[in-house]
Amino acid sequence: MSSKPKRVVLSFTAKLKIVDQFKNSASGSSLARKYGVGNATISDIKKNSDDIKNYASTLDIIISDGSLYRKMMKMAENKDLDAIVYTWFMQLRSLGQPIIGPLLCEKALEMNDHLIKVIGNRI
Repeated sequence: MSSKPKRVVLSFTAKLKIVDQFKNSASGSSLARKYGVGNATISDIKKNSDDIKNYASTLDIIISDGSLYRKMMKMAENKDLDAIVYTWFMQLRSLGQPIIGPLLCEKALEMNDHLIKVIGNRI
């Protein structure tokens, strides 16, 4: 019985490199072998190359924040809340405090409630 190959999801860094390599006339099959993905994945990256480049440029690309290591093209629905939570996260992280997922979620909900109160008071 043959097993299904492991699914590989490439980061934006890898996707951007693939897009650049297409510009330099690299073949799809050679890129598929190099990155350990199927030919269909490479074709999808080529087909969506404009979207990939546009999305990467919309991120405030600072290598230290991990933006280029993202794998999904999805932005936060509430950019203000996202920025506030990220600032809080970076402040705690710079102090060396460990941050676990549930704490991050709890703080995001707390900040969201606060934003709703602040915006509600202005209206």
